[in-house]
Amino acid sequence: NKISLIIHCAAQPSHDYGKKFPFLDFHVNATGTLNLLELTKKFCPNAPFIFMSTNKVYGDSPNKLQIYENRTRWELKNKDKNFKGIDEDFSIDNSTHSFFGVSKTYADLIVQEYGKNVGLKTVCFRGGCITGPNHSGAKLHGFLSYLVKTSLLKKKYIMIGYKGKQVRDNLHSEDLVNCFWEFYKKPRYGEVYNMGGGRFSNCSILEALDMVEKLCKINIKRKIIKTPRVGDHIWYISNLDKFKNHYPKWKQKYNTKKIIEELINNFKWKKNILKNLIINIFKKHGLIKKHAIICADAIINAELVGAKSHGVARLASYCKRINKKVINPKPKIRIKKTSSS
Repeated sequence: NKISLIIHCAAQPSHDYGKKFPFLDFHVNATGTLNLLELTKKFCPNAPFIFMSTNKVYGDSPNKLQIYENRTRWELKNKDKNFKGIDEDFSIDNSTHSFFGVSKTYADLIVQEYGKNVGLKTVCFRGGCITGPNHSGAKLHGFLSYLVKTSLLKKKYIMIGYKGKQVRDNLHSEDLVNCFWEFYKKPRYGEVYNMGGGRFSNCSILEALDMVEKLCKINIKRKIIKTPRVGDHIWYISNLDKFKNHYPKWKQKYNTKKIIEELINNFKWKKNILKNLIINIFKKHGLIKKHAIICADAIINAELVGAKSHGVARLASYCKRINKKVINPKPKIRIKKTSSS
């Protein structure tokens, strides 16, 4: 009874990984959620239970809407009944979900059931793209965060399917936490809300890349893979009317431009602070400044693109090897031979 709130955000979030390892995917997303609900019922039945679901519960049904193509995005006409976004009455049946989408759908439904059937104060937030300054975006998930990181590192950005014009709504983590706060103050039983950036905050991949290029004054190399991921959405914007009606005090602060600006500034700040720290550590271990800078750049680039096994985690082992004289901190490097390859 000392637990006053449960926020369940843990998940296996990758479509591709879920297809390769369906048992692990289901065990994490479905069984893990069921375990948490049973523990909540047993130890803190009065605590609100907030579950971060996903818009993938709707499968690829949003792709069957009357979507048309313009220069930078796929879009709906203004008069379309879904123009404001997908609402909670949208069907989850007769569609391809991806294995990730299926395991999360089970979790979504069982969270509702424990609210309606058992009487727990549960809610499912069916999220669009959630992001923020501390988001560790990777290639297969964390679209905006990963896009900004790879763009600033001046690498080629690979767009998968739909000409890079697929649309996502983007919600800042601070705005999402404020949703949690409003629900916590006035919980309901077995409730469901579609939660994303809505019409206030959305973009296509092309539009996001254009925005980063303009803000940073850089050119980003782009490559498009024609075949989309299974179950991926061409267009998805969340209709937030239901949550706004139930919790009228909640207001969005961040649109997509503001989110991207913060991601850029945070990336640059982290990179500079981390780089100076690593340079100083290497210099104290005997490296000359030029070599310390090269090593720091390699570690930071690995860290920022998500290859954390070759990032900061390696720093301590490098220093230990230098101390044990396994690594020579002041090598005399000579080029003995060059070839056309």
